Amino acid sequence: MLAFSAAAAVALGVSARPDWDFLELHVGVFEPSRITVQNPTTLKNRGERAVYAREGPTASVLVAQEASGERNLIINARGNASDAPTDMTTQVLLAQVPLLVAPRTDDVFVVGWGSGVTVGSALASPVRHVTAAEIEPAVIEASRFFLHVNHDPLRDPRLRLYEDDARHILLASDDAYDVIISEPPHPWAMGVANIFTQDFYRLVDRRLRDDGVFAQWLQKYQISLDTYRSILAALQSVFPEVVAFNLGASMDSVLIGSRRPLRLDVAELDRRWNGPELGRVGLHATEDFLARFLLGPGAVRALVEGARVNTDNNMYVEFNGPRDMVLAVGADTFSAVEQRVSPVEEILADPRVLLGSRERLARFIAALRRLEKPTERYERLLATLG
Repeated sequence: MLAFSAAAAVALGVSARPDWDFLELHVGVFEPSRITVQNPTTLKNRGERAVYAREGPTASVLVAQEASGERNLIINARGNASDAPTDMTTQVLLAQVPLLVAPRTDDVFVVGWGSGVTVGSALASPVRHVTAAEIEPAVIEASRFFLHVNHDPLRDPRLRLYEDDARHILLASDDAYDVIISEPPHPWAMGVANIFTQDFYRLVDRRLRDDGVFAQWLQKYQISLDTYRSILAALQSVFPEVVAFNLGASMDSVLIGSRRPLRLDVAELDRRWNGPELGRVGLHATEDFLARFLLGPGAVRALVEGARVNTDNNMYVEFNGPRDMVLAVGADTFSAVEQRVSPVEEILADPRVLLGSRERLARFIAALRRLEKPTERYERLLATLG
């Protein structure tokens, strides 16, 4: 009888135990902005609910849905993707920017899966094949909660998806690509720093065709200027031509690396314009894209002068990145980059097509205003056109 009572008590205890609060398990106490001052285990936004949670082999993955219906993909307690407008712009443009500037776009490789939006956007473009590598199976599984924005890329026969480390896939195969896109988590995240190194960029270079381009996402927040310059220097040490474009917000950018100078033909951009994809994130004309041009090759070279190059041997970013995140640095980084913003003509094959057309220049100025960027110089040019 005693044994029965004990067993019953255990069973009752198990059945009466409250469900795990997956939101609190992913609170991310290392990031003060996500918790309340009074109680570090209470999320600020209690309107969220967990719609997916899984402890995978390499990461803990959560999809949280807010009261508004907005969904966030959280990996190891840090937001990595969402269907919010700003993140959608970043995720779509990570595919569309390199596909606009690359001479060829037949074969594309994407490092990381996230919500699947970037891969889906690439597949919604004139490409022949897309190869993607994602080390965490739970991330791929979680992406089904973003089918409303990612075009369901897993159903596309042009996709080849590896559940493996991207460096391993690139090392193990001699396949060549026209475009390689890297959209990893933040550099300070666990196990990520080795895809921001000179050694990784050399591997990427070996897998690109002669006229191929490489696209690297990099933020300008929670990162010190030294760490930012170290990553940029690693990239520029391999690719002599590096330019940058702003993405969903001025705090996110995509770095484009190439062996050859990138000079964009405005008419060719018009011809290749992917209206449905770019339109869904608020870009409706070539001028909207050009307004996001941030740094030319000269500005990049000036910014990295004297910087310590991030390598597999020194892992400078792996050791400095977490400190940057905790100290919430970034103001100096943002300021240093914004002070070096390059004029758009640096990337144009014939600047007169844009700057000599009253209609185009007016659209360009309007796009700059929407991004809250300076327009005075271009307004003076517009005035001279009569």
